[in-house]
Amino acid sequence: MSQDIAKIPLDNRGDVRFLKHQLSMAVDDSRQELQAAIEKQTKRLDSKHKAMFEKRLQEILDKVHADDEHEGRKERGKEQWQSDIFEMAGASMTVNELEYAVAMEDLVETEAFDRELKNQTIELQNEVEELTLQLVDRRRNLPQQVSKLVGHAFQLEQELLEDKVNVLLEAQGVGSVKKEEEEEEEEEAQEEEEKELLQSLPMDRLQKEYKQVVERMMELAKASTLPGTVQHVERTSGYLKDHLDRLEHPEPEAQLLLTKPSLSADAKESEQDEAESSAAVQDKQAGKSVSLREKSALAEKLRRTRQQEHAPYSRK
Repeated sequence: MSQDIAKIPLDNRGDVRFLKHQLSMAVDDSRQELQAAIEKQTKRLDSKHKAMFEKRLQEILDKVHADDEHEGRKERGKEQWQSDIFEMAGASMTVNELEYAVAMEDLVETEAFDRELKNQTIELQNEVEELTLQLVDRRRNLPQQVSKLVGHAFQLEQELLEDKVNVLLEAQGVGSVKKEEEEEEEEEAQEEEEKELLQSLPMDRLQKEYKQVVERMMELAKASTLPGTVQHVERTSGYLKDHLDRLEHPEPEAQLLLTKPSLSADAKESEQDEAESSAAVQDKQAGKSVSLREKSALAEKLRRTRQQEHAPYSRK
């Protein structure tokens, strides 16, 4: 027969909560009405009966609390009483075409799809991924950056130390390392400029200038014997003055005598030049009317003069 009794249909769990709220309000109202009725009745009693009534009421309450302790409950509140009421009445109700006990189980409720919340979640995920990549990149590049900073600091420390050493060296008069380096750099720059200048000049001009310099040096080397040559010329000039009157053509001999001292710088060359000059003089004077005696006397004096000229060089 229980299957024939119709159950109270409820659409969802919200209807159950609504009924519980209505029951709670009804209980509060009934308690207020009962409290007002008890106060109204106790006002008519005298103090003796009123004390007896309160005592009896306290005994009932103590008995109820004693039953609660026997059942293992310390206090039974209004909400628990309502839950018990609905558990007993649940057999006569259906919630969304389900049994009351099954429908009122604590199930995970699925909320409606929120697109804005999804977009925020995606943005947060992307931000987390980006921060993760930045962190990985910084961890990879951090050792190199630290190495560069340490190297730069070490370089600055070395430069500071060099500056201090240079200041001390300059104070002691030893000199500066940097100045020496600068001088070396200047010398190298000058050498480079000279090389560039040499490369820019034509080769024929260089050869010509070099030849002129060599000839000039040879002339200066010959000029170093000028004092001796002057002495020889003075001696021979006196001799020539004595014999100019006896020679019909004194010009070749004078020229020979003037040229002899200049050739005495080199013994071998002077002897060869004298032989050639004497041969030329003899050839020129062969057809002239000069006595053999005068020629022999002139040759003898020339020989003596030559010996006197070569005597200082042979001693040396």
